Amino acid sequence: MNSKFLFIPTALILLASLLRAELPRTSLEEAREVGREKSSFLNASAVPSSEVPTQQLDLFQQEIAPVLKNSCVGCHGEVLQEGEFRVDTLDPDLVNGEDVNWWLEVSRVLTNGEMPPADEGELAAEDRAKIINWLANEIQIASQIRRSEEGHSSFRRMTRYEYSYALQDLLGLPYDFANNLPPETASEEGFKNSSEMLHLSARQFETYRNAARIALQKATVSGEEPEQIYYGISMRTAGEKMGGFAEPEKFNTRRPHFINLETGKGVNGKYNYRNGQFSLFPNKTRTNVPPLSNERLVLPAGSRQNIDLGNFLPAGGTALVRVRASKAVANEASFPTLRLSYGHQASNNSHAFEQVGEDQAIMASPETPAWYEWKIPLSEVIRNPFRTEYEVGGYPNPTEYLVFQNVHQNGGLRERADIQIEYLEVIAPYYKQWPTETHRRVFPESPHKNDEVVYAREVLQPFMRRAWRRPISEEELDRKLALFQKLRPAFDNFQEPMIETLAAVLSSPNFLYLVQSDESAPLNDYELATRLAMFLWCSLPDDELMSLADQGKLKNPQVLISQTERMLADPRAERFSEQFVRQWLGMELLDYLQVDKKAYRQFDPFLKEAMQEEPIALFEEVLHHDRSIIDFIHADYVMVNERLARHYGLAEPVYGNHFRKVPVSAELPRGGLLTQAGLLAMNSDGNDSHPLKRGIWLLE
Repeated sequence: MNSKFLFIPTALILLASLLRAELPRTSLEEAREVGREKSSFLNASAVPSSEVPTQQLDLFQQEIAPVLKNSCVGCHGEVLQEGEFRVDTLDPDLVNGEDVNWWLEVSRVLTNGEMPPADEGELAAEDRAKIINWLANEIQIASQIRRSEEGHSSFRRMTRYEYSYALQDLLGLPYDFANNLPPETASEEGFKNSSEMLHLSARQFETYRNAARIALQKATVSGEEPEQIYYGISMRTAGEKMGGFAEPEKFNTRRPHFINLETGKGVNGKYNYRNGQFSLFPNKTRTNVPPLSNERLVLPAGSRQNIDLGNFLPAGGTALVRVRASKAVANEASFPTLRLSYGHQASNNSHAFEQVGEDQAIMASPETPAWYEWKIPLSEVIRNPFRTEYEVGGYPNPTEYLVFQNVHQNGGLRERADIQIEYLEVIAPYYKQWPTETHRRVFPESPHKNDEVVYAREVLQPFMRRAWRRPISEEELDRKLALFQKLRPAFDNFQEPMIETLAAVLSSPNFLYLVQSDESAPLNDYELATRLAMFLWCSLPDDELMSLADQGKLKNPQVLISQTERMLADPRAERFSEQFVRQWLGMELLDYLQVDKKAYRQFDPFLKEAMQEEPIALFEEVLHHDRSIIDFIHADYVMVNERLARHYGLAEPVYGNHFRKVPVSAELPRGGLLTQAGLLAMNSDGNDSHPLKRGIWLLE
């Protein structure tokens, strides 16, 4: 990048002056020690009382109490208390009263349409919305008041990303379940999980119920086991599609090419969407993987090749893609990275592809290629809109393709970073058993499937426990069973009304809210498990946390330390690092940055990806190795991958796309957040730097 992207604004100079004043002529390690001694991060801060809203108890007496009296007191009043519940004695004060959990239950049954019962008459939509909106507002206000008094909130709604991760872990699917939910509002500090920002309206509850229904439908299957589509593609077959193998002088080895390693004959890879001329067809039957052959697809660094699969893959389910591959040079320290994308081109002006899964570091030697695989969620990726309307060879073109890309960026050493692909397998829909594992998570096997009431309880009880993160009472279970039985006559089978019932479980405040049952007491073990999981995994507690909560052991300090260390070592902890750092540093600015390619020809998508990852990698290094917080301001190391190391001009060789710690000398102006290329670039306009914007960003 041009030096103007590295300009240090006046605010940084002032910061450096303050550090020098506080830490005169000290070494970096001495500065870290002083930082530990003077740290104020352990002092909890409360919300200023002037910013705290007041409760609307008068509104309750004027508008909400009359509706409850007319619609609910008949069954839940002085004379009759169905479910041992009285609505006429509920304390509307959600801060000082003792009926918070009952109010959450009122919100749940009204939102899900469970109350009032059909035989008791309908509650007008306007009145229902009025109660739900009042409750949502009071929950938000109570949360802010508790934060101001105690420095924390006793309950809040899940954020969009927590909701999505929770459903991913609950259902076992890697989909984004929150893409249709309303956008989150950030707090003044830039964070999206601040309780004062997280409330729900009556309309939002319905949105959450629809999202839950869609998620459950994606997780479950119905009908007979589908026929699997199978491709077993040798590189001889793929190369012949390109025109057949020719003598070495007839093709360019600097471009993607298919080659016979024994004869040296080959052909350059190519692609054209017209007439389906490069389309490959699935096998009629699944075949065994053949032994190693001499034909390979070779991808030089930075190159990519399309493999056209026609229009045969199904609309939904998962496609498994496997390649037998290796790097080209056996004993090189450098190793390339393979990326898979899925896309299509219907016409000159209609084409798209998107990355699927994680990049794969190709470590295998050419003598012993290894298998590398990806899973593609076919219902979640961009599909060809003409896929089902035309045959292969038609126009617009209906086919879809895989894009294999060598994302290695090693400058002039391109020949040492080649990837060789020897064989390709594609299976769709892919599953290890039928019904699928995700279906069995929701609908477990049982000898009682023919007894719908018994089986419904067997489905509901474990699902509600996992979703609500606590034991489920018989009364709660009976209410959900009653909802299922109410819905059952409107459907032709057991599964559909059960999905509707489970969607009600997932749109309940018991799922959507993080609550504290007793405001005057510490969190119980289940609440602690939930807070811990939401903090470190942005999701639900797993079986181990729930088991410890069952035993009452989670509050034991040694157990809590052990669980925290276990959870931080889990890949799910990367969610916390990513969400915290991106919100803390306002990194959406970098997402939307458009760099002037004419002014900065060396800027490419791989560099931008590395810039986006670098702050997160530094945070994880500090977190997992308990490094000094001073390292965020100044460090004697950087976290880089190969592309970023080349951009920074590091002397030490760095290979591959994964980030690692690299020491830097005092002469190199790198180390800490304030010198990272992405954070400097994101406060520019993509052409010129903006010192004022950077200074404001730093102060904020």
